[in-house]
This record gives sequence, C-alpha cells and structure tokens, in this order.
Amino acid sequence: MKHLRFLMVVVCTLCVVLLAQQHAAGQSPPDDGTTLLLLLEPGADMGRVESMLQEVNSTVVKRTTIKNTGHQILRVQTDPGKLADMENHLRAYGDPNISAVERNHIAHFEGTLERETEYETEHETEHETGCPPNDPFFSEQWALPDLHFPTADVVDALAWCIDHQRERRGPGPINVSINIDPPFTYNSSPFIQALAKALRAQGDLFVQGAGNSGLEDPTPEQFIRRVAATDEHDQLASFSVFGPFQVAAPGVDILTFGGNNAVAFLSGTSLSTAYWSGPIAFLMSLCPKLTAPAADAILFNTATVTKQGYHIPNLEAARDRGDSD
Repeated sequence: MKHLRFLMVVVCTLCVVLLAQQHAAGQSPPDDGTTLLLLLEPGADMGRVESMLQEVNSTVVKRTTIKNTGHQILRVQTDPGKLADMENHLRAYGDPNISAVERNHIAHFEGTLERETEYETEHETEHETGCPPNDPFFSEQWALPDLHFPTADVVDALAWCIDHQRERRGPGPINVSINIDPPFTYNSSPFIQALAKALRAQGDLFVQGAGNSGLEDPTPEQFIRRVAATDEHDQLASFSVFGPFQVAAPGVDILTFGGNNAVAFLSGTSLSTAYWSGPIAFLMSLCPKLTAPAADAILFNTATVTKQGYHIPNLEAARDRGDSD
C-alpha cells in the first residue's frame, strides 16, 4: 500500500469593506457648516478680499500660497447657520480676485472589517480520494471607526503636490481614492479642477476613483482622470459611479494587503485607480522623458475596450507602444 498523502490547505483572508455614506441624489453632501474655501487669483488684492469677508462676519483662519502658480487658498470661517449667506454673498459679489468658492464637504466612510479563517483537509491514497467536510469555519467582524475626509485636507494635499514635485522625485500620477457622491464630485468642483489643471501643467496627473455609490456623475472630462470599476467579466461593477468618461479597471475582489500583513480581498474604485496609476508610473520609469499625461495617453490608446466602451489598461501593449515612442 502506498504511503498516505496528506494535504492541509489553510486559507486566511482579511476583508475590508469601505462604503461611502450615500445621500439622496441631487442633494449636497455634508459639510462642516462653518467653512468656505476660496481660491484667489495670482496677484489678488488681499485687502479687498478681507474687507469683503468682514461684511459677512467671516474670518480667514488659514492662508496657503501655491508658489508655483501664485494662487492663494483661504480657509474662511463664519458663524454656524451663516455659511449659506456668506457663500451667496461671495458669489453675488463677483470679485475677479476669487476664481473659485467651495464648501468644506466631508467625504464620510463607514467600514466593516471581516476576518475569515478556513481549514480544509484533503486525504488521498491509492484506493481512495476524498475530501472530508471542512473544519469549523471561523469568522469575526469589527466595526471600523468612521472615516472623514474634509475637502480642505484634500486641497492642502494637492497644493503640496504642486509645490513639492522635486521632493516627490519628479512628475507622476497623483492617485486619489477619496470622492464625494454625484453630482457634487471633485470633478464637478472648479476649485479642485483648477488644482488638477496646475498639476497637468507641470507634468503630473490627478487620477481619481470615480466613487462607489452607483450613481451617475454627469460632469464632463476636464483635468482629472476618473477611473470606474469593472468586475471579472469586464462589466461595470454594480457599485461603480459612471458617466461621460471611458476609463475603468478591475475593482472587484482584488487581492491586496489589509494591514498587519494580512491578505485582503477588496472591492471599490480605489483599487481600480491604482490599476491605472501604477501603469502610468511604470511607463514613466521605462521612458523618463514621458510626462504623466503623456503616459496616460499611451495607456488609453492601447487599452482593451469593453463592450460597454470602457478602456481597461493593457500593460503589455502600453509597454510596447512606450518602447517604440
């Protein structure tokens, strides 16, 4: 009788599910209720702006100057309940010093952490091949603390990227997985688009996850590369935001790390975004003269087009095109 072959398969998975808190379609996402963000044109008359803010009892609590463009970002605070009055006043004033006004919207995520451990044994002999029932299935779930991402923090991060390209070791994709539900997405924001435009002008590219609310984002393409999520059949994932943009990448049950060296299967456009940003960085490493927008164009033009019209990255084709260029 041949020896007994014993195979033990241990599968440990850590699943993290992050779901954007949805609001009713067409309603504004939540904000902090007291803060407006102002983008000032280069050379703006700060005295005039401050005088205008005093008229509505508002105070500048933070001022950031983007050295590479000359723009200034003001974080302005007013009394609770007066935010709409201040916003309407500034928009009606029509001051040429102010190129964009934005509420400090809060991207809110709720999370569930799930760990599953399954032990499966399989015994094989010369006369018998069988698989006994699995050992007891072990599963635990924890609620993650709520995660909040204010637009003000996103703006500060993008401003830092504009001014610190050297510290980032040159131009490249700026991967952002945070978003707000349509129709008030970052893509619809003139404020965020102005920063994305400045990034493009210096060879960078703002690449963003389209969002996981399943809603339509009707805003047109401008300076941000939005990425939707597809499933294993190259179909648009049920949770993915969609709209007049044509880029997508795998975003369902993606194997990655969930922290503490644990294997995780994640779903969401955050994963899809990395599938687009990563190849851009790869192409730029092969051809250092490429800018991020140029690498993005190669990736788009060599992509596999799905039946729904989405361009999914084809890294081999993009590499060959990059080598030939």
